[in-house]
Amino acid sequence: MKLYKSPNPAYLYVMRINYLNKVYFGDTMTMNVINMTDKRRKIYSTEFDVEKLKEEYLICCDEQKLTKYNTVDSLEYYLLYNKPSLKASIKEFSTRFGVYIKYYNEQYDGN
Repeated sequence: MKLYKSPNPAYLYVMRINYLNKVYFGDTMTMNVINMTDKRRKIYSTEFDVEKLKEEYLICCDEQKLTKYNTVDSLEYYLLYNKPSLKASIKEFSTRFGVYIKYYNEQYDGN
């Protein structure tokens, strides 16, 4: 699996699952742990509760979809709401689901 920055301004990331499937996730205007800890973002904050953000996300999502690695809900929850850094979240996601994620710190170009 390959993780890129999204070319679509409405989303933070795009996950290339395989050659046919890609999933856009991470609303750019939503408060999540990654947005809150990124000093370059408008919604950066040093005072927030990670567990509260995770609880609020669980209220909005379908918990059945959290058991599959290729759903928007699981990608958002485990990569954007789980740990304060994307690198740590990717590591835990890979361990949890037994998949390898290669992160490219560049915008997805469609290939």
